[in-house]
Amino acid sequence: ETGDVKVPMRGPEFWRKMDGDVTKKERNVTLLWKPLTKQDSLSSVRRYVVKHRTAHNGTWSEDVGNRTQLTFLWTEPAHTVTVLAVNSLGASLVNFQLTFSWPMSKVSAVESLSAYPLSSSCVILSWTLSPDDYSLLYLVIEWKILNEDDGMKWLRIPSNVKKFYIHDNFIPIEKYQFSLYPVFMEGVGKPKIINGFT
Repeated sequence: ETGDVKVPMRGPEFWRKMDGDVTKKERNVTLLWKPLTKQDSLSSVRRYVVKHRTAHNGTWSEDVGNRTQLTFLWTEPAHTVTVLAVNSLGASLVNFQLTFSWPMSKVSAVESLSAYPLSSSCVILSWTLSPDDYSLLYLVIEWKILNEDDGMKWLRIPSNVKKFYIHDNFIPIEKYQFSLYPVFMEGVGKPKIINGFT
């Protein structure tokens, strides 16, 4: 009756929001992803499972049903998460993972970041990266109206790209915040953040 023909090909791309207090050793992390369509995963997706891995507590899984976010407490030096897409036949074969790491969150690979508005629907971001000992997997661009917690948007960008056109509905009177995060195998690095346009 389920009609599932095969397991989902891949799990969703995901990113995270964190509560504000950077100095605390315990932080709430909220993972965010867009629901996978049938085209994305080449099969139906019934629910999502988040796998956690830490040095101290080993590995455990959380079934999040069909929700597209999950909040957990990050308390250890490194915490790795993977989001699986699941249907009646099993879990996705190819999955993204993110590591949150205290030491890596201090590594700044982004030297400069600029934002130029082209129109009310397009902003050009450009940046320079410093040469770096860690292997850069990709970059994540985040943008939102400054001083608003809701409405943060994000995109994953290949590590060799030096500028990117963000297409969105930008309100001219609002001040925007743009952040660029380097993401390494070992963890999410320190973002470069700018408030407003260059």
